[in-house]
Amino acid sequence: MLTLLDAELAGRPALVRLSSADGFYVEPGGTAPQAFVDETSAAASRLFGQGAGMRVTRVQVTDVPAEEG
Repeated sequence: MLTLLDAELAGRPALVRLSSADGFYVEPGGTAPQAFVDETSAAASRLFGQGAGMRVTRVQVTDVPAEEG
């Protein structure tokens, strides 16, 4: 499953915090905590049956080591 609930648009807060783990979310390209419209992940923010459908025929997942410092 793919979700964009915890994604942000440049300069704007992300929508819903899906994980309460410390340090799980940071601002892209930085170390500051990510800001969310819904910091508590309220049940009302988790609506099903809304959004877009997507048909994916091929997915490639890669990883890149984090830069130190």
